[in-house]
Amino acid sequence: MRVLKLSYLVGRLVVLADIIAGKGVACNQCRSEIRLTLVVVGPYDQMVIGDDGWRLPGLDDSIRDGFDGIDMGMTICECDAVELTGCDLLVETRGYLASDDRDGLRAYLHWDWSVDALAGLVDSGDRDVAKMAAYCLGVWGDTPSVFPLVRALQHDDSQVAEAAEDALWGIWIDAVARESRANLIEAMSMMSEGDHPRAAIVLSEIIDHDPACAEAYNQRSMARFLSDDFVGSLEDARCAVGLNGCHFGAMAGMGHAYARLGDVDRAVGSYRAALRIHPRMAGLQQTVHALTCGRGRDFRHGFNKPN
Repeated sequence: MRVLKLSYLVGRLVVLADIIAGKGVACNQCRSEIRLTLVVVGPYDQMVIGDDGWRLPGLDDSIRDGFDGIDMGMTICECDAVELTGCDLLVETRGYLASDDRDGLRAYLHWDWSVDALAGLVDSGDRDVAKMAAYCLGVWGDTPSVFPLVRALQHDDSQVAEAAEDALWGIWIDAVARESRANLIEAMSMMSEGDHPRAAIVLSEIIDHDPACAEAYNQRSMARFLSDDFVGSLEDARCAVGLNGCHFGAMAGMGHAYARLGDVDRAVGSYRAALRIHPRMAGLQQTVHALTCGRGRDFRHGFNKPN
């Protein structure tokens, strides 16, 4: 894939935003469509772009048009593009990671990369590049990133598969509506502290507000399981899978609930569905082996609860 490399810009890049290109504008050299851009280089932390143009908090409108570092005439096309490599990804992301600047990293990725380009690097033979690409897909977020990450769960390298799993969990949690996300994280903290009934109440409030929130159902499934409400746990896990068909965690949750209810065949079927998506999911292979070999056919007592 050919993308624009911005490392030649001098100064601190604050915002790089597309301006809608005029119809019929084309490069004289390669004939591809030209994108007109607004490039802002300067020591500012924030910039707001709206229909009426741009503004910087604290910058007087009277000097805005003459602000040093504004280039309204830059053109970008295939002639300006270079091929980015896995080495470029490792180098360019280093600063964002060191400063824990997730928003800045997301902006960089959205400008210089695509989901397809990052997905291609996940399949590279370089472990560090593949892990970083998986991490960046998680930072990119949203549905387009999910499918290459699900594929990466099958990666030959267990560390790459682990990075893909972490990225997916991050995407699924970030997909929760902003006004509910803090409550979801609070409920997860309650579960880690053993307050499962209270966590279930908080998660129910999230579901009442957003009935399509798959991760709230999944988390409530765990809270109910840990409260020994296996029927309720199963119902919630089914809802989570119905809303997110690649949610291996909820599929495993269905298996846990079925096993505690004594339905071994459905438990094995649910575990195998999870393993088809995530072959290295912790403990499931051993559990399936134990069930199918006839050891502990009744798992209603003493079954290990999910972490």
